[in-house]
Amino acid sequence: LELSEAEWDCVWLLLSLLGYVEKAQHAFSTEQGPTLHAALPALEALHKAWSLHMDSVKYMDFTDALEAGLCKVSEYYECTASYDAYIMAMILDPGQKLKHICMYWGEESSANQPFWPFSFPDSPDL
Repeated sequence: LELSEAEWDCVWLLLSLLGYVEKAQHAFSTEQGPTLHAALPALEALHKAWSLHMDSVKYMDFTDALEAGLCKVSEYYECTASYDAYIMAMILDPGQKLKHICMYWGEESSANQPFWPFSFPDSPDL
């Protein structure tokens, strides 16, 4: 049993899609320190990458799988909304602070408002 060239092309496309999952997984797991601050950016990056590929004719064989995967990523992302710890971890990370939130969610995002008075007590509210 041998794969045809077209089947191998399909395998390589699948591997390229799974590469985004691997990258997100690496953001979540490291032995060098806490990674909670990387959860939301990793989920957002995975969602963005798969969304872009889902619209591509090149990946049309994977549309159903991408759609199911995007639903699952969205489900995990929505779960984080119930816990302030994800946002607080991003704010407390010295390398990140509010950078990701302001850049990708906009400064008026309600996500950072609960912590704004604690982070910047002398600043006007967002």
